Order: sequence, then C-alpha cells, then structure tokens
Amino acid sequence: MPSQAVYLDSAHYPKSDQFDGFRHYKLRYGGMASEHARNQFVTSNETNLGFGYGKHACPGRFFAANEIKMILARLILEYDVKMPNGSLIRHKQIDIGRTSGPDPQGKVMLRKVEV
Repeated sequence: MPSQAVYLDSAHYPKSDQFDGFRHYKLRYGGMASEHARNQFVTSNETNLGFGYGKHACPGRFFAANEIKMILARLILEYDVKMPNGSLIRHKQIDIGRTSGPDPQGKVMLRKVEV
C-alpha cells in the first residue's frame, strides 16, 4: 500500500512535510460532522490507512486505541517524565528507509510520583 504517498499528499494533509501534532485535531474541528468522523484515530478511510482500509481494516483497532489511551493515562498520572540534565531539546530523528523516529539510544528520565 502506498501509504507514504497518501500521507505526503498536500491535497489530503496540508503542509504534510512538516510535523504537526494537532493535524487531525484541526482537520476534525475545521469542518462539518463528516470531517469530524473521518479524522478519528480508529477511522478507516482512503486517507487514513493506519489500521488498513475497507474489508481488510483491523477489527482490533478499537481495542488497540483503548489500550494506548490506558497506557498513556497511567504514564501521565503516575510518572514524572523529563529529558536528562533538564534539556529542552528533542532527541534527533533517525531515518530508516521511509520510517522516521526518535533516536532509540536517547535517554528519558522517569520517576514514579509519590502519592
């Protein structure tokens, strides 16, 4: 599936070559109810291929989304997270083929919150 071509198409995603953590939020609240529905995390359509599309869409995507939410909620509520030495600079991105992600050797500090 040529998902990179879809995700980098500026007709579907404005400024697709730049990171925007609120991209889908803006797409949901920028239009009508149909735009709100088309841009949910678990939605499967021709421009959102993360969980597949059509009859091959992942049936466990709703369960997966809830698991991710529970993990993040627990992390946020129970841990303090920060960069080492108080740094405010992100770890560099590593490009492997068509995938880009943070340096896996980068360190992040976690401390369990005392209740």
